[in-house]
Amino acid sequence: MSAATKPPVASFPQFLNEVVPVVEQASIDEFYLDLTGCERIYPEILSFGSFVKEYLAKELKLPCTIGIASNKLVSKIAVNQVKPNGLIQIEHGREAEFLAPLPVGEMPGIGKATQREMDKLGIRTLGQIAAASESFLGGYFGAWGIEFKQLAMGVDDAPVTPWSDPKSIGRETTFEHDVGDSDHLLSILSSFIEECSAELRKYHFKARTVTVKFRLPDFTTFERSKTVPATDDEVEIYKTAETLFLKHWKRDVKLRLIGVSVSHFTTPQKNQDLFPDTSREKREQIAKQVDQIRAKYGFEAIHLGSSLRI
Repeated sequence: MSAATKPPVASFPQFLNEVVPVVEQASIDEFYLDLTGCERIYPEILSFGSFVKEYLAKELKLPCTIGIASNKLVSKIAVNQVKPNGLIQIEHGREAEFLAPLPVGEMPGIGKATQREMDKLGIRTLGQIAAASESFLGGYFGAWGIEFKQLAMGVDDAPVTPWSDPKSIGRETTFEHDVGDSDHLLSILSSFIEECSAELRKYHFKARTVTVKFRLPDFTTFERSKTVPATDDEVEIYKTAETLFLKHWKRDVKLRLIGVSVSHFTTPQKNQDLFPDTSREKREQIAKQVDQIRAKYGFEAIHLGSSLRI
């Protein structure tokens, strides 16, 4: 039994690990729980979901959306149907029935381009994908078409994987159409770096390596890295990423993909500097306030002016 939760709070993992043996943190505010073998402790699974929601509401004054199902895929889609602050259980054996009326865009992995292709074929719901033959879907979408059919039937064997310290934190995106506008590309990098920096602070890490990644239309991929003083400051990380990107990207070449990552983590040490950097200290205070706002209202509540949300 898998449950997906989506609470906007950074301290939530500690609570989950105290009440469930297997917890996977999929993102800064998304978790999967494996309750297999917990039937004696939590005989009524909906009651467990209510317990989690009540704890968050009472102790942390925060909402939480929970989807309970037999696998990660269905629980994730279920969560999206009852936002915000909902609770839903999809009983084992009724996964396909639940998914059938939903639009194809509800399926993770089906982007806008694939939706348009499916629409041309008259496929608009997950039930229609499930009903289509493997040969038909495979003919149009290759191996992904067969995978889509299995997922649309509610079949997902992906395990709930316990969290471990990440070796790197990064974000990237592939464009539907090649992009060559430098302001647009740098704005995307800025938004990604915001997310990476927030994640660094959440784990109490600082990074010593910044890496920029981009891919050309012919699928040639470049990665360029630079070692920097350990930091979790998005301003410092962005300056490094911007310099790397503009140095190695030829302006007359459009890009298919762009991304950024940070790695080689250290744990911040509290040292007394003889000559403190007051501007950095001010940014650290602002970052703390921003993190508090996001913890209460969600990550999308506040952003840098230079960031482009995609």
